[in-house]
Amino acid sequence: MVKAAVRATAVTEKELRALRVILAVSVFLNGLYSEFFAALAAAALLVWLWRRKELALRLHWPLLAVAFLFLGSGLSCFWAVDRGLAPFGLTKTFPLLLMALCLQQLNEAQRSRCLDDLPALGALMVVLSYPLQFVPVISDYFCVSGRLAGFFQYPNSFACFLLLGLERLFLTLGEPKKAPLRIAEAAALCFGLIQSGSRAVFVLALMFLGAFLFVSLRGKRLRASLPLLGGVMIGLALCWPASLLSAAALQHLGELSPGASTFLGRLLYAKDALPVILRHPLGLGYLGYWMSQGSFQHGVYAVRWVHNDLLQLFLDYGWLPALAAAAAGITSLLSKRGGASRRVLLLTLLAHCLFDFDLAFDAIFFVLLLLLDWEAGKEKRLRPGLLPRVMAALCAAVLLWLGAAASAEDLNPDLALKLYPRHSSALSRTLPTLPDTVSMARRADQILALDNDVTLAWDAKALYAYQQGDFQSFILAKREALRCSPYAQEEYDDAVAKLKIGEMLYRQAGDEASAAICRQEIESIRERMQTVLDTTDPLAWRLADKPSLVFPGD
Repeated sequence: MVKAAVRATAVTEKELRALRVILAVSVFLNGLYSEFFAALAAAALLVWLWRRKELALRLHWPLLAVAFLFLGSGLSCFWAVDRGLAPFGLTKTFPLLLMALCLQQLNEAQRSRCLDDLPALGALMVVLSYPLQFVPVISDYFCVSGRLAGFFQYPNSFACFLLLGLERLFLTLGEPKKAPLRIAEAAALCFGLIQSGSRAVFVLALMFLGAFLFVSLRGKRLRASLPLLGGVMIGLALCWPASLLSAAALQHLGELSPGASTFLGRLLYAKDALPVILRHPLGLGYLGYWMSQGSFQHGVYAVRWVHNDLLQLFLDYGWLPALAAAAAGITSLLSKRGGASRRVLLLTLLAHCLFDFDLAFDAIFFVLLLLLDWEAGKEKRLRPGLLPRVMAALCAAVLLWLGAAASAEDLNPDLALKLYPRHSSALSRTLPTLPDTVSMARRADQILALDNDVTLAWDAKALYAYQQGDFQSFILAKREALRCSPYAQEEYDDAVAKLKIGEMLYRQAGDEASAAICRQEIESIRERMQTVLDTTDPLAWRLADKPSLVFPGD
């Protein structure tokens, strides 16, 4: 009892309020999807920890998981698929480690108060983002294909966040005098969830409400939940006039089916990723899956994430961090500490994470950390000295620099390269703007030194070789380009067209041996195309984007 009392006063009300503000702001900063915003959150959390004279520490699976993730993101830079982009993973995992340390300073009641902010944050996001999606200049920020995306810019993760808030409302009914506010929150959350058009979240919401009603009827708690159910009905009713402005979300929900292309696509992503995970126990590094998927895909798709957060951890950081994260989730689900509300929310989030990339948003990862069991293990108290504080501050400064470089790419690739010359994605973006093929070939060599799976770089080398009349080098470069983009029809068209020109020129020059090599390579490309089609996964033929490769001239 004495120890519990000490834990209860370990964090002051002012400190708790500051941490809740950090959590709230992080949700509205693109959910910390951007590396720069994630680095900013890390700096804020570091300041929060810095001000404490003493830190509580418990060695258990949640802490081990985030520690291994941070360690894995750092070590993977040495063997990553893309050694230029891999360091950006540190900007995404360092905030998680700091948040874990922050949550260790709180007791169960204080963490519960942080979770109580979810309904209000979700409702506020709906109220702000819904009208803003009709402002032409910024509509793309809040709306994706006619579906409300909130401040996350991704409808599915936005909907998952809203569902967590809605579940928190129902599972902690609260005081009757706050009923009007809670009804309004329920209406906003339900309205936003439907407007997102997220089919997986819609199914999870139906499952939750059905289970809640069943338990309430058995426990005679239905009367207490009637106001919230009324709020849900209001939210549903508001969707009808909203559909007059945009019916895309409701149409997307109406396409709910186990045979939907998006669902089958997720199965294909996972099917292609599993052999890669087995071959790379140490991971591909941050964004390595995105940069190398052309070399192992068996269907037509181009996705940044594998749409399964557990598989993504395996792909990015390797087996050890991913297994530790799985252990943290399972042990927290089995733990009875924190009440049923924590476990239900955790189960919902983990279930959705198996079909999407919610944890690419550090703000949602923060919510996941809040839902884990932090009370296991024996507590130790540490007094960090000056050296650990200085090292942590330097680390935060470096990550702010990396985050700025990563996020600058979309605004100004040249600025991104000035901040970080090894930014392989920015190097690729600027490659087509170079004035001549010599400069492009040099830039291509820079890119390939960092990442050997960039089609654009191999194309640049092939073009340079073609203009130099070096068809042997052209053939080698084009083979690599086709390896990286096996379903790109334009790659085959370009290769065959240039090889036919080469064959003609060699014959005009009387070099029949070289002409035969060009002709042989053309036939090899025909065989390659057929092999790609023959090895295409059966699932790929059931997707909206089906393989369509036709040999040039046929």
